[in-house]
Amino acid sequence: MRKLKFVFLAAVALFALPMFFISCGNDCGGGDDYVRPNYHTVYFDNNYKDAPTNAYNNCSVVEGQTIVFYASRFSRKGYKLLGVTTDKTSETVEYKVGDSYKVEKDVTFYALWEKITSFKVTYHSNIPAKDETKVQEVKVEDGKEKFNLQKNEWTRDDYVFLGWAKTSDLYQSSYYVDEENLEYFYEDENLYARWGKKEDYIKLTYNKNDGSAAEVEKSFYVEKRYSFSLPANPFSREGFSFAGWTKTKGSKTKDYGDKQYIYSGYNNSIKEDTTLYALWKDDSVYTITYYANYSGATVPFTEQNVKKSTDGTSTKATLDKNTFERTDYVFYGWYTSSSLPDKKSYYGTFYTDESEITLTDDLVLYACYLKDDSSNRVKLTFNKNDGSEEESIVQYVKYGDKPYYSYEETWNKLRKNTFERENYEFKGWSTSANSKTATYSDKQSNVYFTQNTNLYAVWLYTGPVTITFNGNGGKTSEGKTELTQVIDANTSTALNENKFTFEGKNFAGWSTASSSSYATYYDKANVTLESDLTLYAVWKDNPKVTFNGNGGTTSDGKTQVTQIVPYSKATQLQENPFTQEHATFAGWTRSSNTSYVAYKDKSTITFTSDQTLYAVWEDDKQITYDKNDGATTTTYIQYVPFDLATNRYVDWTFEKNPFERTGY
Repeated sequence: MRKLKFVFLAAVALFALPMFFISCGNDCGGGDDYVRPNYHTVYFDNNYKDAPTNAYNNCSVVEGQTIVFYASRFSRKGYKLLGVTTDKTSETVEYKVGDSYKVEKDVTFYALWEKITSFKVTYHSNIPAKDETKVQEVKVEDGKEKFNLQKNEWTRDDYVFLGWAKTSDLYQSSYYVDEENLEYFYEDENLYARWGKKEDYIKLTYNKNDGSAAEVEKSFYVEKRYSFSLPANPFSREGFSFAGWTKTKGSKTKDYGDKQYIYSGYNNSIKEDTTLYALWKDDSVYTITYYANYSGATVPFTEQNVKKSTDGTSTKATLDKNTFERTDYVFYGWYTSSSLPDKKSYYGTFYTDESEITLTDDLVLYACYLKDDSSNRVKLTFNKNDGSEEESIVQYVKYGDKPYYSYEETWNKLRKNTFERENYEFKGWSTSANSKTATYSDKQSNVYFTQNTNLYAVWLYTGPVTITFNGNGGKTSEGKTELTQVIDANTSTALNENKFTFEGKNFAGWSTASSSSYATYYDKANVTLESDLTLYAVWKDNPKVTFNGNGGTTSDGKTQVTQIVPYSKATQLQENPFTQEHATFAGWTRSSNTSYVAYKDKSTITFTSDQTLYAVWEDDKQITYDKNDGATTTTYIQYVPFDLATNRYVDWTFEKNPFERTGY
């Protein structure tokens, strides 16, 4: 009935336009005595909250011209126009429909409305010489927008009832079907029975097909030899959505959609009386339908229902294992088209058996097959490879080598691994049972085989690994000589901090042998292990540092002193104890004859062996004063020290002259 409604509204719009644009009757030719008329704008306001803007809500009118009020200028669904007022706050009608108004100024007219609470639908039998009527009183209910037409009870010999039209014309092509659910008319309406000669029509019967014992059906008629639109689905089912129509009871294949247009003469045309069965979709689940996809299948299809996620987002699922068998063929996989996918250029999605997928809607899959001979298929046998006798899994892929061009790649891909092994991680597949590295990854695409192949699971141990720390002569504060740490296998993990001590020795790290003097791992090092391991503490004597005065002496005359430092542990050197007359201590060096300073006084350093450090001295500058009297060699010495802070000699002042000379 959508076509009838559109024609009616278009006619109303065309009729309304001249009602509001009043001809001005002006002489448009111009002239010396032409006086341009004065125009005023007249506004029409629907006057209710959230009223839509009307494209024709104002017009320009010549001053002094009279306009007439027509109802079509205003619109409000579910309400009757009482009239208009020029005062927005007033509820009193100033002008009714049909009244005139002389325009003298800009003005706005506000609509006043009355809510429609009911309307009548008068049905006419529209049978010549026997026209009868029936009236349906329709109450407009809050919260509802639709009502159902009454069921037709009239009959006419040699005719079939087609529906209800708004005119009595028997050739009216647009009409409402019997008991159709329609939007409220909001006004009294006449509907006329539409009749067609029985021999010219096909009977369509809609079957609710909801699994109940009592069949619910509804019939319609469509004209033979002409294209037509299927009547709208009249049924509803709680918790289910209508998914279309099928021509075969029990089938899950949709043949027609709701209100589908059926072209006459096409393959899907309907040429005889037909029953169509409703297809329903459970709104709480996604349905995966698997089709056997070959003629003569004992079970043509199976279904898998996947509960939707509670938050309404996509839902993960695992495809059911294939149960279809086809003589002389092997199962290849699932495809979203009924044709076998050949190369990657084909459109569609391909899944191996028991694939993991993400659902956002229902899914229809068709079984794909390969001819069961060595030139068409290759048998892959997947072995768990854990030493047990667990049954292997078989998959068939297309025979052939990798093509030269990428666009010729096939849909071959390995099925998802379903084997599990406690404390092991699956890494892929190898053609050797003893291999530690995988040749193929899980679910790898674009794989090619030219002979039957055994594939063995490659496992990586991830279970617990125990590390035993042996004090190797050292003990904890509680006296323990061994400690343990449990980590995940094949996972980089930091070793626990060493808790052992050994008097007079320092911890140098861990070794895998008790007699080793070299560390394999430092304290708290990261390790990746696949099996249990014992680590032995490596101990080193604490190094002795010998400080050599290198020309300097201590206050008690010593030329050497020593300091014991922890092995391989940053330690501050003791303060320099040496002094040397007329020299400044600059630091320590490793050689007695170099002036290069390797370490400053009290530096923090790390030693792993005995060391001798030599003091480095910066000599004072010597200034010699000579009497210069020609007869004696009397001199006086002044010393200027080196400043380590500024790395230069300090500023100095000439000494007061100590000399005298007779006669001078």
